Formats: sequence, structure tokens, C-alpha cells
Amino acid sequence: MEIEPRMRGAILFVVFLILLTSGSMTNAAAQPPVQLTFNDDSDSRPSFSPDGMRIVFVSDRDGDREIFTMNSDGSVQTQLTHNTVSDTWPSYRHDGQKIIFVRRSDAVDQCSPCPIITMDLDGSNEAVIRNGFSSGVNPSFSSDDLTIVFDEFVVGASSQRIFFMDPDGTNPLQLTPTDSSEAFGLFDAGATFSPDDLKVAFSSGRGDGLDIEIYIIDSDGTGLAPLTINTDQDVDPEFSHDGSKIAFASDRNGNFDIFLMDVDGSDPTILISTIGNDHSARFSPDGSQLAFASNVDGDNEIFISTLTTFPTPPTADAGGPYTVTFGDSFTLDGTGSFDLDEPLGDAIVSYEWDLGNDGIVDLVGATVVVPPSLYTPFVGTNPGSFFVKLRVEDSTVLFHNDITSVTVTAVPVEIDIKPGSNPNCFNINGHGVIPVAILGSDDLDVTEIDVATLKFGGLDVRIKGNGVPQCSIEDVSGDFTFPEGAPDGCDDLVCQFVDGGTWTPDNGTAAVTGTLFDGTPFIGMDTICLRP
Repeated sequence: MEIEPRMRGAILFVVFLILLTSGSMTNAAAQPPVQLTFNDDSDSRPSFSPDGMRIVFVSDRDGDREIFTMNSDGSVQTQLTHNTVSDTWPSYRHDGQKIIFVRRSDAVDQCSPCPIITMDLDGSNEAVIRNGFSSGVNPSFSSDDLTIVFDEFVVGASSQRIFFMDPDGTNPLQLTPTDSSEAFGLFDAGATFSPDDLKVAFSSGRGDGLDIEIYIIDSDGTGLAPLTINTDQDVDPEFSHDGSKIAFASDRNGNFDIFLMDVDGSDPTILISTIGNDHSARFSPDGSQLAFASNVDGDNEIFISTLTTFPTPPTADAGGPYTVTFGDSFTLDGTGSFDLDEPLGDAIVSYEWDLGNDGIVDLVGATVVVPPSLYTPFVGTNPGSFFVKLRVEDSTVLFHNDITSVTVTAVPVEIDIKPGSNPNCFNINGHGVIPVAILGSDDLDVTEIDVATLKFGGLDVRIKGNGVPQCSIEDVSGDFTFPEGAPDGCDDLVCQFVDGGTWTPDNGTAAVTGTLFDGTPFIGMDTICLRP
């Protein structure tokens, strides 16, 4: 019987059905793997693109290790780097726009040092972001792409530790501690973020130095703990899509097999086992597939296996990116979130919105209206952007997070409440008008202001009996500290706002918002003094 080429590697596998009785991934089964690469060279270190459609990997098919990509079915294999050194440890940025990797000094993996590099998806625009002491290894991004975790030798300690750094390579921060009592040259390596970025898993030779174990640590540097404790080699940790499991490679049965354990290290179970060494397991973004490397046919090749699980986590979709004019409310829409298990009776039961991605739930609901009072703390009074995280949870207590961005737009202008007075005090009586001047400058021609759009603390401009807004062009700003003081020569717009009696005592500031005739929004702030 002639065997299809793609199945020649697959028939050598022993694939184990896994019935997981704890954690979130239950009734999981690894289907027979499909071989994606076929050659006499070494292909390894697969990693999925954020959409799950492409896989980046390492191959030495041109004589030294280079970075390649291919479709997740193994087609369209494309070489991205071309040189005579060794490029390795590739992974995608979570926005799908960049690939990060490490360049060794030569083809035999020496470092002096090893730069960490980003490049475009086609291999162009390489940029060295880190060229630190000795080696940089296994760089990968947090889910919001704001932090990179990587391994590097500690200067003067002859030990390799886990570090964080900013996306541009600045501000390196050592995460895992250096213990002077440990054996010379011990290392921490292969770090990876949990899906919520709160924890980092890695392999380490710390301790007696006789074996390698999987460790976990909180992202603030606390809570360091081993997850595996044995005399074998446990490496290559990878969090599952829902954060409840960790896949890793271990030689505890002789060859390296791929195991799955709970996030606390309990219930380790074989997921993939072959007659060769299986390693470098990476989940697809939705957790439905597992890519890994194996030398089952004599040299390392890339394989992929479909994981059948029930229940599966929901998928959060925070919508956006959003844009809002400062002072306006806006709506966050999470209705694009879904749960594949809905036909089986499962469904999303909660939507939690975290403005600023600071760990605090601010709003709940599939769609929520965000008033200015909730987003102002993240941008102040100036235009800017902030992140919002949506966490959805289903009826089986599985969850998923999605992060989007909100851009607040407005041009800052100067205003003067009650021109000529200091402090700017008035009574809260709900009667009369409050004069406010928008100060002109070389950058602001007040005649370009659309008076109909003006708001002052929610108040409208007073309309006179003839239907004309009560505004005038005057020069009310300048230095009047000394008798010789004079206006500054720039026209200002002074408008009378109808006092609606909505003020509360001790309000510290008030804002004027509006737009120019070309649609450009602006905002101005000034102090106020309110008397009951």
C-alpha cells in the first residue's frame, strides 16, 4: 500500500486521548498530527500568526538557520532572512504586523552578543531593538504588545535570567532573581506570557543544577515556584488559549514527549508521543491546533495536530479601535464576541470592561456607554489614547480577553472664565449668564470657531432675542499686572453661557468644548470657584 507523503510521519505517532478532569480544558483529544515540512534538514520553533493562518519557523535548509513562514497547512513556504549566520526563536507581534527573532553570531549558535531583531512580515525593514550582553533568547510579546519577555545573561553573574523590556528594546528589567548560592552558569530560559499577561512560565536549571524544571512567576516578580519537580528535563512551556493549562516537552519517558498539565503543575498527562523527540509545542490563537517539531523521521520537521475540546472558551471581541471627541460619551460594543459551544447549550454570561487595562472592572454589559468622567483619568485634558480590555466568561466559567484602543481627540486652547477676575468665582443659583473667553493666538483664529458647537460645563451659549448667540470679538487677554500692561493684540471670543444651576460646590475646573468650522474639535480648561 502506498502511503500519502503527508501521512508518512503521522503513522509513526502514538496519539493519546486526554480526558482532563480538572482545569478549563476538559475532554481534550489530540488528533493524528499532519506533517507540514518535508526535507533532509532541520525545521523547528514553529509559532502561529495572531490570526492562525500562518506559521513562522526556523530552518537550516540553505546551510544555516534562517526564518521562514508558511500557511498553517504547510503551503507557501517562504524564506524571510538570507545570511550566513543563525537566525532563530521567531514569533509574531500580536497585532500581526511584525516578527521578532534572535540572530546568533555565526552558524553554530555562538553569541557575542546576539541581537534581538524585528522585521516586517516579508522580511524587510529589519531593526535591532536589543544588542545586550552575551545572548538574547526567545523574545516574545505580551498580549497588548507593550512588553517583550526574553532571556539574557546577567552581567557579572554568569547566569541567564528572564527580563522584560519595552517594545523598542529600552528599559530592560530583570524579572527572575539571581541567587548567588546556585551553581555556576545556571539559567532561566524559554519564557512565555500567560494569556492575561499576569504570569510568566519558563524552564530553569536553578536549584541543584542537575535537571531542568518548569517554573512560573508573577509578572511583578513575586510568586516564583516550580511546577515540575523530578530528575528529568522539562522544557518549552506554553500556556493554553484559556490559561488553564501549560504544554511542555519532557524526557521523563526516555525521548522528549509533549505533556499537558494544569497551570499549578498538577495532572501532567502525555499529549503527543512519538518514537523520536517532540518539542517546541505552540497553540494556535484559538486553542484548536498545536504546532510542534519532531525528529520522528530522522531530522526535525514541523507537524500540526488538531485539538478537540469541550467546552471551548468563548472569544472576546472588544470592537474598535474607537475615537471620541473629548467631552463626549461613546459606546463600547462587545457584541462581536461569540462562543462556539452555543449550539451545545453554552453561552457568554458576562461582559466586563476594564478601562485603562489596569485590572479594575469599570463597566459590565455587551454594549456600554462610557461618559467623560470615566475616561478622563486616562488622558487628562489633552488628546491621547488608552487601552480597554474586554473579558467575557461563559456558563462553564471559561473566559477570554480582548484589548482595543480608544483615541480621544481635541485641540487644546486657552480660556479665561469671567475675564479679568481672579479667582473665577460665581454663585450656584441657576440664574444669569457666565462670561467665558476663548483666547486667540498665532495658532488660533477665533473667527474660525463655530459658536453653535460651544459648550461650557454642559451649558449652552445664550441666544439673544434676535436669535443671535451672545458672543463678541474682543481683546481681553494680556499682561495687566502693571499699569503699563496692555492687551496682547490677538482677538478673543467672549461668550455668555446660560447658567443652568447644575454646578456643585468646590468644583475645581470647568471645560469649554467646541469645533472649528472645519470640524476640528478643541477643549479649554480653567479653574472655577463656586459658592453655594
